[in-house]
Amino acid sequence: MTDIQSCAAVLVFAAERNLGKWGMQDAETLALAIAEECGEIAQSYSRCASIRRFSGRATSAAQSCGLARGKQRAVDLGALCLQLMLTLNEEMKP
Repeated sequence: MTDIQSCAAVLVFAAERNLGKWGMQDAETLALAIAEECGEIAQSYSRCASIRRFSGRATSAAQSCGLARGKQRAVDLGALCLQLMLTLNEEMKP
């Protein structure tokens, strides 16, 4: 399995977990959740850039601003995107 396939498997697992918890959601709800998640990722990395700029220590700054949380946010975002694709596929069926 390639790295990209491993990442995709993580997203599929997260999307299936979300579906089990929330069921199928409409496109609008998912689009809003995606926008929120994108904003949280951007805000997190903006905060990290500020910490790096002012601390001058990339390693400790990366740890202190929580880049590991950024990975989880990316998983959440990817899962939401998969769910949106599934919803749109269902809505486009004749």
